[in-house]
Amino acid sequence: MKRIPKRRTLAGRQCALLAIAALLIPSALPVTLGRSTSRHPTQEPTATECPAGDRAYDGNCVTDPTLVLKTTPKYPKKAKRNGVEARITLKAVIQKTGSVVDLVVEKCTAPGYGFEAAAVDAVRRWRYVPARVNGEISDVSFTVVVEFKLR
Repeated sequence: MKRIPKRRTLAGRQCALLAIAALLIPSALPVTLGRSTSRHPTQEPTATECPAGDRAYDGNCVTDPTLVLKTTPKYPKKAKRNGVEARITLKAVIQKTGSVVDLVVEKCTAPGYGFEAAAVDAVRRWRYVPARVNGEISDVSFTVVVEFKLR
């Protein structure tokens, strides 16, 4: 019997991950913002001072990073066999190149099944259009939640 390969589509788990990432990424906090030398330290830009699409944060105009490439984590076999689901919270840094580094697992609802490694491996391969601070590309830290759900 000939095996038909599965089509890769953005369905189910992938859509949930995209929705979670879309909600969390706009709140990314810059790692190294520094203050602009042309601005008095107590002055904060207002929404009207920042270009469209930017937001005022800590006296700077910030453009949030945009997710452009996302890989879905593989469900750990041991967890699948035992019917275990999990939610992993990761902290990481999006570099100026758009790659993800310095991944740290903050929380895992089902440790010992391999969810942490699967989530880290997947998020490490994500790519972003990098953040901008006052028009200059900058590294930013962010938190992302990866959910593993059985269908």
